[in-house]
Amino acid sequence: MNSQTSKFLSPIIGQIPHALKALGRWFVWEAVPKDDRVDKVPHNHRTRHSCNAHDPVIWSSFKDIIVAHAGGGWSGIGVLPGEGVLGVDLDKCRDPETGAVESWAQEIVDRIGSYTETSPSGTGVRVFVRGTAPGSRKKRGRIEMYNGEGGNFLTVTGHAIPGSATDVVENQAGVDWLYRTHLAGDEKSVEATSVIAGESRLTDEEVLDAIRASAQGEKFAALYDDGDWENYDYPSQSEADMALMSMLAWWTGSDPEQMERIFSDSQLALREKWQDREDYRKSTIAGAVKANGGKHFCGQGPSMTPEDAFAEVETTAQPAQGQAWPDYVPFAEDPPEMPRGVLPGLLGEFVEALSEAIQTPRELAAINSLGVVALAVQSCGVVRVKPDYHEPLNIYGLVASEPGERKSAVVSACKAPLVEWEQKQAQNLREEIRRANSFKRTADKAIEAARQRAARSKSSQELEAAQAEIFAMETESPVVPVPPRLLCDDITPEALAEALAQHGESLGILEAEGGLFEKLNGLYTKGVPNIDIVLKSFGGEPVSVDRKSKEPILLQRPKLTLVLTPQPIVLADALGNRAFMGRGLVARFMLVLPRSRVGFRINSGTLDKALAARWDLFISSLLDTSVGIEPREIPLSGKAFRLWLSFTDSVEKAQRTGGEFEHIRPWASKLSGLTVRIAGLFSVVERSEVSPAQISEATMARAVQFAEWLAQHAKHVFGAFSTEGVLGVAKAVLEWLQREQREEATGREIFKALRGRYPTMKELRPGLDELLDRGALVRDYRGASSVGRKKEVYLVNPEVHQNKVAEPDLVNPEVHQTQTAEPDLDYSDL
Repeated sequence: MNSQTSKFLSPIIGQIPHALKALGRWFVWEAVPKDDRVDKVPHNHRTRHSCNAHDPVIWSSFKDIIVAHAGGGWSGIGVLPGEGVLGVDLDKCRDPETGAVESWAQEIVDRIGSYTETSPSGTGVRVFVRGTAPGSRKKRGRIEMYNGEGGNFLTVTGHAIPGSATDVVENQAGVDWLYRTHLAGDEKSVEATSVIAGESRLTDEEVLDAIRASAQGEKFAALYDDGDWENYDYPSQSEADMALMSMLAWWTGSDPEQMERIFSDSQLALREKWQDREDYRKSTIAGAVKANGGKHFCGQGPSMTPEDAFAEVETTAQPAQGQAWPDYVPFAEDPPEMPRGVLPGLLGEFVEALSEAIQTPRELAAINSLGVVALAVQSCGVVRVKPDYHEPLNIYGLVASEPGERKSAVVSACKAPLVEWEQKQAQNLREEIRRANSFKRTADKAIEAARQRAARSKSSQELEAAQAEIFAMETESPVVPVPPRLLCDDITPEALAEALAQHGESLGILEAEGGLFEKLNGLYTKGVPNIDIVLKSFGGEPVSVDRKSKEPILLQRPKLTLVLTPQPIVLADALGNRAFMGRGLVARFMLVLPRSRVGFRINSGTLDKALAARWDLFISSLLDTSVGIEPREIPLSGKAFRLWLSFTDSVEKAQRTGGEFEHIRPWASKLSGLTVRIAGLFSVVERSEVSPAQISEATMARAVQFAEWLAQHAKHVFGAFSTEGVLGVAKAVLEWLQREQREEATGREIFKALRGRYPTMKELRPGLDELLDRGALVRDYRGASSVGRKKEVYLVNPEVHQNKVAEPDLVNPEVHQTQTAEPDLDYSDL
């Protein structure tokens, strides 16, 4: 890897806006030292040759470039702006230690009001905005505008500036202002240092109304009305004071008296430092005026009157109540529930009954129960698809569930037969282990005594004979049997390799949490991901694990079944992990996001004991049969093969550009193989044997239906978490508005209602912005038109209440009663 790479920020994929990801002109770049600087040189990631950024041969999709970058050897990723997207580079304006942005640059960021991020070095800022460059001049001083012409490109980091928009917004007025004031003509440089005070041409009321209606409105309201500076990550309130004062400087024409008057009525002015220290007030005002350099809103044109200026600002405001609503773009529907009847025989019966007894999503029990079947037979069976292609029977699954979903109870019930079988085997071997340990201790003593006699040998012949005797004793020393083990938890990758070696190269991890991901990501290896054993155990590939002061572990065909049910945030972290994504770990998992039943649960059911006993007997029988036998092949029938081949062709075509699976290619590329594994497990359940004669067409059809359902969940998962949870926040707000039948709400009301999930307004704002972009909400201002007191209100588009979030599918009470062996409970005495 280039030695310069470590000096630059690594991309945060989840924070890069969709508008940038959609551009088809992405590439990787390498840092190349040159004289006293470092050049960022675009490269073709396929040939690894340097190229001009304007050469289409190096362009790729965002997904492809992320995969290439994750492979290592590149300093960063870059994009050639265009297609209506401009980039603005503000050079050497940010303190990499504190994150503070110089006032002249912050003014530009605030005026444009679009997605803004830190440069790779951490010393600059980049703004991406939708608009058209007004003129040909692209660079002046520390400011440069990029529109994709001439091959100029911008590096992208995803390190968003706190408080900036989460997406690339359209703001031609802001682009025009930037060009007019900082790039075109012979105006004074942006880094003006002289203090130029002026006189405002707007009243206090007009200034406040104008700021609220501008792109700065939301940030201004947070600082001015609420004193909410901490959620914008200012190092201290003094920096927040300066930010608010800088807004006032521009909108008042740097009028010191008006700036002080308006600021004094803000929530930030309530602290003693502003109230009691005249020197602080004067220095803050002077600093804002100096940074403003005499520029102000009313100075945009010599003939522009205050009325004209205010009218121009009003045109940028959101539609007021009573005007036409914007088009509402609803969210994609939640992924479908698992089709009823798709699980065969006893597996389907057990999953349905367990889910109703504990009142949990059926998907939770389904993936865990399927994992139990896989673990029971993975050591002795493979599915033969073609002469040169087979699939093992182990699976990886991840079912994301929030706390309180009773997932621990489900996982425990599903794997109970495995735990009982382990305990039974340990009990059966207890006496044999005790006897072997006793004999071994005696043998060890005898060997040690022989070794001491050998040490006293008086000749080489005598020593050689003693060594031969010791070797024979060691060869005949009793071997202590190890109880068969199926499950392991809270285990490191190194310990997992050792456990696989000790237990026939076949193990399973079925847990209700996701702590394993922390260990795989380097919890005990100084942050270096260690995922080889998990990657190779998915396909039964040979593994060699070197150990300090011990012999290496050599595994021939390791097989691991892995089913986790962590919180959604763990899944989000996994999707944002370069190693997990780049090396295909996440792509190996069935990814399921079931619909919660919390709030709709009926807690009177119990699991039928006879059904639970049948499940236990079925799994234990599989285990008893599979222990110690050589792997057997399960072939496909001719019709099953043709059905699978047709499904495989459709999956392949769906991965083309513009296809259904284009954006989940790594996951979709493993879907055909996963379908074969599922068909094998379904066949085991249907035939109640570890090695069925063959997989029928009907069984393959059932597996294809299950795989198609999994694909819908995978699409939803990658979409929901690709923006680091922004969609999740937006949906939570939307669900609350729908549930409460709100026609309007303030930001504070929404925050109060959801603060249990989102403790700060900073976490909520991206979701509110998403709803504004989708037309679900419209921002409005209410209250008396007096200085400093207009309430910000979010109006709810009526269409929102016509697209309510559906409630969970509740099972018919009559069906529920037939699945429980216990009589109805009488609550009359409670």
